[in-house]
Amino acid sequence: MGRKRGPSGFYSTELHHFGHHRRYNRLVGRDHAVLAGDFVGSWVLLSRLSGVSAGLSLGSEAAPSGNNGVVRQRQTMAEMLAKLAAAAGRGDAQAQFHLGQCYHTGAGGVAPDPAIALEWYRRAAAAGHARASLVLGTLHHQGLLGLPVGLAEAHRWYEAAAASEPTAAFNAGLLCRQGGWEGAPTAAGSDAGDAAAARWFRVAAEHGFAPAQYALGCALEEGRGVDVDDAEAEAWLAKAAAQVRNVRKQRSAKKCAA
Repeated sequence: MGRKRGPSGFYSTELHHFGHHRRYNRLVGRDHAVLAGDFVGSWVLLSRLSGVSAGLSLGSEAAPSGNNGVVRQRQTMAEMLAKLAAAAGRGDAQAQFHLGQCYHTGAGGVAPDPAIALEWYRRAAAAGHARASLVLGTLHHQGLLGLPVGLAEAHRWYEAAAASEPTAAFNAGLLCRQGGWEGAPTAAGSDAGDAAAARWFRVAAEHGFAPAQYALGCALEEGRGVDVDDAEAEAWLAKAAAQVRNVRKQRSAKKCAA
């Protein structure tokens, strides 16, 4: 494995310095808040749970305003939830996942119930639903919904989701780099932990996940878990930077249109 070079700053706190890298700075410019925010957001709970609100909303078919409209809306919501529950009961993994979201967030007028939410998430994950595995990994990672923090369990769920959920692969890499949990490659900061982290970062980077592209680029430049490769490091950092520029451009366009 190539010699390790001085850290770029990113790994000194694992989460705080995304964007504070000389080559990355040159590629993307001075404003790194967009990608920095995305990076931190990839580590915390996947709480956006998109799909519940959209899946249960009435949209353009909403009932008229007024008391009759409210009653009709409640009836429609109840009907949709009944159909969702029926599909989940038949073993539909997507329905199981969305039903878990309902009990997690209270969407659709459901009374939040952590135990029921976890049960449906687990059923969906057992049926191969990658997003459910990702959510379970993050819940164990953060100790949410009444669960104790369990990094080994979190890593197990991240690994199950990693093939199709780049956030899961990235988080698995961060856990390997952190080390110190039962089943971890080795202690924090070890060569084996760094190598495992780099492998997971690559999985997520190849799925187009910008934080992983940045992390892999830094690892390649520093020789952390991989051989030093300036050319490949430059390529991954450029990919991450391009995504930042695109997000910034889209946000600017929205502001101009508002």
